Amino acid sequence: MYVKFEKNFLHYVNKGHYDNTIFHRVIPGFMIQGGGFTTGMVRKPGLTDPIVLESKNSLSNLRGSLAMARTNVANSGTSEFYINLVDNLFLDYKNEGNPGYAVFGSVV
Repeated sequence: MYVKFEKNFLHYVNKGHYDNTIFHRVIPGFMIQGGGFTTGMVRKPGLTDPIVLESKNSLSNLRGSLAMARTNVANSGTSEFYINLVDNLFLDYKNEGNPGYAVFGSVV
């Protein structure tokens, strides 16, 4: 159900995109985000085209889940991801007007 996001993430892993990546957004009690910058907040090159949002997959933004970060545009996810530090159900799919964020894995 979340095949595109999983394949997208693994594509970046396999090409070494996440080497020397920092977690550039850390909000205690919420989430940590990485996958887009190196030290000094230098944007990482080599992004592929954004993929279609797959948030309507029945997976929730629960503590420890891995999800694709995006801009305010639903179909804008590329290499950035976040890990939920707590249950963030308000980030789940609600409807077409509030599409949420796609969970595609978990930290174990």
